[in-house]
Amino acid sequence: RRGGARFLAPLPMPELAAEPSLSAPHRGELVDLLRRLGIRTIGAFADLPAVDVASRFGADAVLAHRAARGEPERPPSARTLPPDLEVEQHYDPSIERVDAAAFAGRAWRVSCTTSCLLPRWRAPVCRFRPVRVTVKIFLGLGVAPNL
Repeated sequence: RRGGARFLAPLPMPELAAEPSLSAPHRGELVDLLRRLGIRTIGAFADLPAVDVASRFGADAVLAHRAARGEPERPPSARTLPPDLEVEQHYDPSIERVDAAAFAGRAWRVSCTTSCLLPRWRAPVCRFRPVRVTVKIFLGLGVAPNL
């Protein structure tokens, strides 16, 4: 067993329903049913075959079982990420006021969103990808540090 599973094994089953934000609304009913079936600890629940848990108790039980076994909620995704999206914007004349820079930023956001919907991109990939923005400010004498 993994370290998390070893830690959880001796704990009583109601601990799987202790934090409402980490379980389905009816997790308490699952815990009560398992208790009536003689499963008193999280370790005993973890020892049940995953196929049996899925077929007899449903989707929330599968999530609870994965947690009891110290496994992640879902396996990692095997899909390939699309290439990074790069957008470059030049302003002539230069932007000299903060409100003008904010307006330009809004236009840049629309540009990125539009690029995200091109056929080579899938919208869900863009929507959930972390975003890192690098801003370079070009001054009359050179380039300011990245912001």
